[in-house]
Amino acid sequence: MAFYILMVISIGMVIYGAAIFKQIHVPFSAKQTVEPEFLTPWCKTEGVSRMLLGIDISLLAMYMVESPLKYPALVAAIVLAVYITKIRYNNNAKYLK
Repeated sequence: MAFYILMVISIGMVIYGAAIFKQIHVPFSAKQTVEPEFLTPWCKTEGVSRMLLGIDISLLAMYMVESPLKYPALVAAIVLAVYITKIRYNNNAKYLK
């Protein structure tokens, strides 16, 4: 059951990241804290990081299932989570007021 819940969340995060990437949806906090001229590059990087977060959640879902890829999926999820954290930290440090 947890596998299906995580996969739905994963798909939702990928769609949400694509919406931010295309600037269909810009988070309210970004509108308030990012200068208007830097909003487009911030949204592109943030959209990619949200899509990667969706992929990361799908790797965690693979960990929940008994398969030979259980532990490699966990390792990949941890590495991807650290990479996402680095991307988001650098993006916010660069563009936030």
